[in-house]
Formats: sequence, C-alpha cells, structure tokens
Amino acid sequence: MDMGLRVCHISSAHRNTDDRIFLKECVTLAQKGYTVTLIAKGVVSDNSMINQILFPDYHSRFGRFVAGGVKMLSYCLRRNDDLIHFHDPELLWVALILKLTGRKIIYDVHEDLPRQILNKQYIPIAFRRILAVLIEITERVASCFFDGIVAATDDIARRFNPKKTSVVRNLPVMGMRNFVYDKKNDPSVLRLIYVGGLSYDRGILETIQITGILNKSVSCRIWLAGDWESAAFFQRCRNLDAWQFVDFLGYLQPAEVYNHISNSDIGVCLLHPLPNYVSSLPVKSFEYMMFGKPMIMSDFPYWLSQYKGAAVFSDPFDIQGAVDKILALWQNPSLYSSVSSFSSGLILSELNWETEAAKLLNRYHAVLTKGVK
Repeated sequence: MDMGLRVCHISSAHRNTDDRIFLKECVTLAQKGYTVTLIAKGVVSDNSMINQILFPDYHSRFGRFVAGGVKMLSYCLRRNDDLIHFHDPELLWVALILKLTGRKIIYDVHEDLPRQILNKQYIPIAFRRILAVLIEITERVASCFFDGIVAATDDIARRFNPKKTSVVRNLPVMGMRNFVYDKKNDPSVLRLIYVGGLSYDRGILETIQITGILNKSVSCRIWLAGDWESAAFFQRCRNLDAWQFVDFLGYLQPAEVYNHISNSDIGVCLLHPLPNYVSSLPVKSFEYMMFGKPMIMSDFPYWLSQYKGAAVFSDPFDIQGAVDKILALWQNPSLYSSVSSFSSGLILSELNWETEAAKLLNRYHAVLTKGVK
C-alpha cells in the first residue's frame, strides 16, 4: 500500500552522506519502493535510487537556524511529498509550519539535545540549564503535533509519546562488509583507530597521550578520522609530543571509514562521563564490532552491561590504566581473538541494521495509513 509514495528526508546540519540518513534510512525506503528525496548539504553522489537536492552549508549556527530554516521551508513548500522526515532540532519550527499545511511529519531524534546543551562550552554556564529546559519543553510540545517519532536509543525514546515512537538504533549495515579491503601493511604495529567528532569531551587528548605511552612498550600508531570541534583544539592536540604517532585522516566517506576500520586492530571510545554520553550507543562502536575489532571503552555502567565481552574498559581519565588494558588485550592473542569473534558474532546475529529496518518501515506504514480506510 505504501509503494511509490513520495517521502523527503531533510537536514540542515548533517551531510548527505550521513550513515543513518542516507545509507540506512533513505536506501532502505528506496529499496522498498518509496520515491525518496534527500535535501542536505554535501556533494551529490551517483546513487540513482535517491533524488538529491544540495542544501547550502551555513557557517554559523544562527544563520543555519534562520536563513537555513527559511530556505528549507521554501524547498519543502514547493514539493508535493506524502511525508517529510526531518533530522535536526533546529528544523522544529519548519516542521510545525509544514504540519499546518497538512503534510505528515516524522521527527528523527538522533541525540539527547537537552543533555548535550548542559555540556556546551561555548554557552555560558548560567544559561545552559535554562536553555536545556526550554529545549526539552519545545521538543515535547512540538512532538505532540507530529505523526511519528524515530529515536536512536531507548533513553531518547522515553522522552516522547510511546504510541507514536519507534526506537530505530543506528546499527551497521551488514552489506558493507562485502567491500574489498586492503590488508594491514605492517602487522607488527599496533594500529588504533578513532572515528567521530574530534573534541575534548570525546577524550581525544587522552587518546593521543595513550598512544604516546604505548610506544614505550610496542610500536603503535592511531588513525583519527573526523572533524575537529575547533581550530584551537586541533592546535592543542598537535602540540602534544605524542602527536608524532597520529595519522589524521580528516572526514571520511563511509566506504573509507570501513576500509580503515578493517585494517586497524583496536577501536577507541573513551568519551568523558557526560550526561549525553553515559547512556549513549556510539555508532562507530558497532562498526568496530562488525569488523571484529576489540575496543577500549569508558567504564560507564551502561556500557559495561551493553558491551560486555566486546571491549575492555577503563576510566577515560586514567591514561596509564587504559594503556595497561590495551597492552593486556594486544599481548594476549587468545583474549584478542575471543573478543574479536564475540564482537563480530553479535553483529551478525542481532546487532545490525537489517534488524532495525523493519521498525522504520513499520513506523512509516503506521503514519501513512493513519486515517486511511
């Protein structure tokens, strides 16, 4: 019944190569017969399944919120889609206006923004709690008018009406394992990898220092892939003595990310214990697991239960403790192999996008058939 219906995914903040938006949700919908359009910044790919419209890349948050919002609204009003699926809190006001015009709306909540706000260093401390509360209220009230909510984690989903909310976790696409990968150049070098935002609260300073200390015992290098939170923080990291052991890759397309993960040995995920991290499920952790890469992770209670058997854990601020955990894993082939096999097996059996796609499709069907006799 849903075949051929027109759906439009919109984002003013994410690139059009975003794993969750493009590779998982848009491709899944197109494969099921939907006519899918994606409006986002970036470069148009050669994927003929998805219609793509490039969105301007605004350099300021305020410009993106105001001018970007107006432009996105203009794009959507000129279209005749059956459903609009938006991905950014800054587009809440746009979505509300679109809802008033009779369009069906799904809000995809990737992260817990109110908790994130509490840790934004560029916002004065006195205003963070007030702003977090205002955003919480705004999201809750606005969501009452939307037709469906898609949440990336159970924790996020609890903030919304369960009757119209689906948890669609950001798990890896098993088909990506079929890429042809180069083999690791030097098996004697311990190759760490971190993929994601490069910021202070994601433990990047500690990760670089850990790499430096590891070189006192083994030959070790780390790949860092992602965007820096600021030029100042980038320079701060470059000034570390251990920077000589870093290979900075910049922002990578998904296929390049998988290529590097497959050629690494251990994935790093030493996020600081902030409210928006302690109950999160980092996307890259599952991608490390998909390729059978053991991980060193922060010892959050939630992560200890969720990733048991797939990682070793450390206090993210205990640099020597993390070094010891990594060495114990790397220098014990039996333990390394056991963790590797467990990780990839868990992804193969249950923690993959193929199991999540059905939840997305069911939510779409519920929204698009509501009120249809």
